[in-house]
Amino acid sequence: MAYYAHKKERQRNRSARLAFERLEPRLVLDGSSLVISELMASNNEALLDEDGDSSDWVEIHNPTAGPVDLDGWHLTDDDDNLIQWPFPDVTLLPQQYLLVFASGKDRRVAGNELHTNFQLDSDGEYLALVQPDGTTVVDEFAPEFPKQFTDISYGIGYDAANFAVPGGESLKYLVPADGSLGAGWTELGHDDSTWTNY
Repeated sequence: MAYYAHKKERQRNRSARLAFERLEPRLVLDGSSLVISELMASNNEALLDEDGDSSDWVEIHNPTAGPVDLDGWHLTDDDDNLIQWPFPDVTLLPQQYLLVFASGKDRRVAGNELHTNFQLDSDGEYLALVQPDGTTVVDEFAPEFPKQFTDISYGIGYDAANFAVPGGESLKYLVPADGSLGAGWTELGHDDSTWTNY
């Protein structure tokens, strides 16, 4: 309990120090490694785990052309402990996604629902995916991902031209006001942070 309180205090101090620093955009530069493609740090009813709990979650994506054995890889929300939660012997096939609940339940049985030994902070915190050597960070939200909204996931942007929604279904998205998504969004006429339904 003392460690958890110390960690939260350290995160608050880091957040206070960095309150005016701008987060850098996250880009997949070469597609040569796994990425944290999406997360939800304030899950109320968007997705339930096998226990019926609305646990936080992290999605891992393999954008490579080959399978990746996750045995020994790690997820962490603590930049001082890069080996916080080790994956079991699970293989992620090319272009495949893997959902891991960040519930604090610590379940690591291959073929079953995976749960980290930590939960995510909806106010934002560090999150990283680390190779089996325990030191090589292949993807991270640093110093932290931004404050999250309930039942809204956060992650890597995808090319809208390649994103398909089945006919008759609705689509909702949020575009930031600061132009951080690039000029393409302003060309579409989106110039403020508002929910848009189609």
